[in-house]
Amino acid sequence: MKYLFKQKLFRLIVVFLILASCRKNATIQSIVVNGEKPTALFSYSPNTANALDIQFNNLSTNATSYYWKFGDGTTSTDSMPVHTYAASGRYTVTLTTRSNAGYSADTSIVIIAAAKASAAFSETASNVMVSFNNLSTSIDSCSWDFGDNSATTNVISPTHVFPSVGKYPVKLTVYGIAGDTVTVIDTVAVTPECINGGSFKSSDAQYWTIWNLQTGIPPTFGYTADVPTGSTGGTCLAFPSFADASNGSGLNELIYQPVYVEAGKQYQFSALVKLAGGGIQCYFQFYLSNDPNTWSENNGNQPTQLFMSLNTWHGWGGYNGWNQSIAVDGSMLQLVQSYGSYGHYATNGIYTATTTGWMYLGIQAGTWEGYSNGAYLVSDVSFAEIP
Repeated sequence: MKYLFKQKLFRLIVVFLILASCRKNATIQSIVVNGEKPTALFSYSPNTANALDIQFNNLSTNATSYYWKFGDGTTSTDSMPVHTYAASGRYTVTLTTRSNAGYSADTSIVIIAAAKASAAFSETASNVMVSFNNLSTSIDSCSWDFGDNSATTNVISPTHVFPSVGKYPVKLTVYGIAGDTVTVIDTVAVTPECINGGSFKSSDAQYWTIWNLQTGIPPTFGYTADVPTGSTGGTCLAFPSFADASNGSGLNELIYQPVYVEAGKQYQFSALVKLAGGGIQCYFQFYLSNDPNTWSENNGNQPTQLFMSLNTWHGWGGYNGWNQSIAVDGSMLQLVQSYGSYGHYATNGIYTATTTGWMYLGIQAGTWEGYSNGAYLVSDVSFAEIP
C-alpha cells in the first residue's frame, strides 16, 4: 500500500510540473510617453525707465515647465519672468526647461543689468598721504589722474602720496558696466596736518582706534558740557572721572590713529587740555609709536616715544605720585613745561622723522592705585608738517 501511494504522489507532481511549464511567461511592461525633446533659449531686455528691471523673453520650444536662476541667488518658475536686480552688475542667468515626456534642456548666458555710471569720490588725508574712497556707481573699471604729473592708476580706491602740500586737480574717470564713461574732477587740498578728527566731534570717532589692551575708561567724542579754554570747535574728547582700586592693576585708556611722516621732515605737535586737580597717582600723556600694539614710557627710545606727559610721578603736583595733581587748562606743551617737562619732546613739541611711513599718535589717560578726581578733556590735537 505504501508503495502504491508513493507512485500516485510522484505522478501528481510530474503532471503539475508539466502543466506549469506550459504557461506563458509573465511580461514586464513599462509605459513610454512619446514626445519631442525641449529646447532652452531666451533673450532679455532692460526696462528703459529702470535698467535693473529685466524682462526675460522665453524662446524655448516643446517645454511645459521652466526654472530660472537669475545669478543673484533668486529663482522663478514663470514662463516669461520680469526680475529686478538689487545692484548693477553682470549676472549668469540659467534657464532649465522640461517636457511632458521627461526630457530636459538648459542654457546659460551672462546678462548686463546696469544703470548708467556715476563718478564721485571722497578723501581722507594725513599730510601728503591721501586715501581716496571711490563712491561711484555701476562701475566696471576706472582711472585716476592725481594732477601732480604722476602715473595714473586703475585701483578702485587708491592711496597716493603727493609731492608736497598744495592743491591738485584730481580726475576720476569711470567706465560703466553698461559701456558708458563719465568723469569728475575735484580740487584736493593737501595740507600740513597729519591728524584727522583732532577737534573730537562725534563723527570724529571713526578716525581713532581704542587700544584693545586698555579699555577701562571709554572716552566720549563730541563732549560739549565743558571744553578746554581756546577750543575752536566747541567740542572735545572727555575721559570721565576714574578711580583704580587700592592694590589694583591700573586703570587706563589709550586711543590712537596713524600719521604719515617723511624722513627728514619736521612735525609740530600741539593740543589743548583741561584736567581736574586733586588727583593722585594719575597721568595724561601723548605717545608717538612705530607699532600700534606697543605703548610704553620708553622715554625717547624706539619703538615707542613718550611725546609729553602730565604725570604726578614727574612734576605734576609732585614727584612721588601721591601728591595731588594741579588743575590745568590750556596748551599741553606749555603746561608740561610748567609741570615737570616730562617727555622726550617737552622742549618744543617738534618731531623730526627718521623714516618714511606710518607712525601712530596715541592719547592716554590713567592711574595706578589712584584717581583723577574729575574728567580729563582734550581738544584741538594737531600734528602738522613744518614748512
